[in-house]
Amino acid sequence: MIEIKPLAEKQAKLDKLIEERVQTYNPQFRLDTVETVDKIKFAFKVELSELANEVGFFKYWKQSHEMDREKVLEEWADCLHFLLSVSNLKRWIPFIPTMEFGTEIEFFHVDGLFYELLQNPLDSSGQAVQAFLSLFALGLKLGYTEEDLIQAYYGKYAKNIARQKEGY
Repeated sequence: MIEIKPLAEKQAKLDKLIEERVQTYNPQFRLDTVETVDKIKFAFKVELSELANEVGFFKYWKQSHEMDREKVLEEWADCLHFLLSVSNLKRWIPFIPTMEFGTEIEFFHVDGLFYELLQNPLDSSGQAVQAFLSLFALGLKLGYTEEDLIQAYYGKYAKNIARQKEGY
């Protein structure tokens, strides 16, 4: 069972730290502007592309591709960070249900989940729900457990907090 709310609360703390740091050199900066939210959505798509590159599902020409499981998990966690940020800023978190996955995961395909996520404009709470479902399904299809995915987020969260405190 995956609860989004505790992850979103952590992300809100990180985002507040980032906003305060950016305001030290750009006092008018706010995370919740349309322009900044659009940049966060763009960052989500960039991280999703980096994840796809690490997974290599589209590299039909490359027989020797081996997935670096740690790097894949880190890229996956980056995607979750940006998805949580958008959802927090748009105030969609109350609409994101607890997620449970069972045998239906067999019917998902890695490439289809990537395509779905890349095409999702994240313009509504319903699209955010679909993105969370697809992102977690993708992680599970790649062979990680729910616990692996949650811990990857918390690990990257700690790294990002340290980076902000160091002036990243």
